[in-house]
Amino acid sequence: MLGALVIAAPSAFANDESIRFDFDPAEPNAVHQWAVPTGVTEIEVEAAGGGGGAGREAGGRGALVQADVAVEDGTTFTIGVGGGGGRNDHAGGGGGASIVHSDDVLVIAGGGGGGSSLSARPGGDAAHNLINGAGQSGGGGTGAFGGGDRGRKGTGGSGGTARGLAGEDFDTVNRTGGAGGEGAQVGGAGGEGRSSGGGGGGAGYGGGQAGGVLGGGGAGGSTAQGTGVNMVEGSASYYSQDGGTAGVRTFGGFASTAGGHGWVIIRWTAPPPRPPELDPTPEPEPAIQPAPPAGFTLAMPADMTCAPLEGMTLGAWVRLPSAAECSTASNERVGAGTQLLGWATTPDFPTDIAQRQVDNGWGAHEIADENGSLQAVFIPAGGWTQASSDTTMFPIWGQVRG
Repeated sequence: MLGALVIAAPSAFANDESIRFDFDPAEPNAVHQWAVPTGVTEIEVEAAGGGGGAGREAGGRGALVQADVAVEDGTTFTIGVGGGGGRNDHAGGGGGASIVHSDDVLVIAGGGGGGSSLSARPGGDAAHNLINGAGQSGGGGTGAFGGGDRGRKGTGGSGGTARGLAGEDFDTVNRTGGAGGEGAQVGGAGGEGRSSGGGGGGAGYGGGQAGGVLGGGGAGGSTAQGTGVNMVEGSASYYSQDGGTAGVRTFGGFASTAGGHGWVIIRWTAPPPRPPELDPTPEPEPAIQPAPPAGFTLAMPADMTCAPLEGMTLGAWVRLPSAAECSTASNERVGAGTQLLGWATTPDFPTDIAQRQVDNGWGAHEIADENGSLQAVFIPAGGWTQASSDTTMFPIWGQVRG
């Protein structure tokens, strides 16, 4: 019964897991809590701010902030997800910021500015400055009839004043803020565009200024700071403009679109199951084929043997024999230069897939039919697995690499 089989990669392979939080229009200021799982020492945080909505001109893009964070298990993070700025045939709303924070860590992805009611007056892009995370000023310049100023790292927006409100800094004491335009909070949409004025500024760490009359809204600022916060390996900056998509105007009319919502994804590597502690003075065991625990059968040819194993079980977990513990005398069947790749729930599991998993260190692999029903599972030799009902595992052989 394949549906009862729980697979795990061998202890030499990593188990990657993730959780995603999305913007819910029904609860625009929703606050989420997430605790670091036991044994996890590092997470990757990906936060995307909402894009600015379009008016008669396009909105600005939301920021994408990515950071590696050293953590201790049990640490709780608070998460808010920014929504996209609303569409308006005159002036679009600013995008909301997304936030991930604990007592020692603060990651904010600013929202894009709203588009104005005049062509060539777009909303500013968040993360316009890849060095310090500052947003971009709205199109149209500064002044009473200009675009809203950008959100800077650590300062609110300033600039156009006609029908505009300065963006606010993120309040590190009360854990709120990053207001822009009409005063949106982190996790909510940015300021609302006015029918006769500019688009609302994007909420963020240093909220963008709402645009003046006919001016585009400024974008919110972004940040990644705190204990153990570092750039993702291989990247040149914490920040990019790949967050919520900017709202666009429809040519030939004023049927504009809203900005794309933001998101937050947290990724981590779960530790492998802890191997059992062996008795320092085990009793001698006879040189016979070991019997797997209840629920498991190893269906092996008569000429295949595996050395007796110690500590094959750990609670409900079972360690399958490794390549070094098994051999066969049938070179005619498996050929020269071969080794045990792993174990599968069907004897005809595709060898090329098993070989690929082992060669690339990708661990276990499942095959499902077009309806999503599990058909077969492969686990590399030496891997840990678990089953709640009787399961038969077949050896899969392949070429020795390297």
